[in-house]
Amino acid sequence: MLSNNNIGGTIPEDLPVTLQNIFLSANQLTGSIPSSLSKLIKLTAMSVNGNHLSGELPDAFDSLSGLVNLDISSNNFTGVLPPSMKSLASLTTLHMQDNQLSGTLNVLQDLPLKDL
Repeated sequence: MLSNNNIGGTIPEDLPVTLQNIFLSANQLTGSIPSSLSKLIKLTAMSVNGNHLSGELPDAFDSLSGLVNLDISSNNFTGVLPPSMKSLASLTTLHMQDNQLSGTLNVLQDLPLKDL
């Protein structure tokens, strides 16, 4: 876990494919979430809240069916939720508040969410 530090820069494109958890909350990260996220097929939790991330969310969630918790809140994300988010078949917790997202929540309608 690397949360609550002063880590800057961007999220690397080449994260280890064996990663199960990404905890980078409350740092100084900039840039966007890399599309290489789709390679992290063992990922179960990702928290990048409280950074300075921006841009649109990548359409890279198709292979992340085991992702249970996703927190992207308190950043500067824009645009609509990508269609691949409908593939997050295990997602129970999704926090997206305090961004600049737009559009509808249609891609979330069939997910097993318990906390939105």
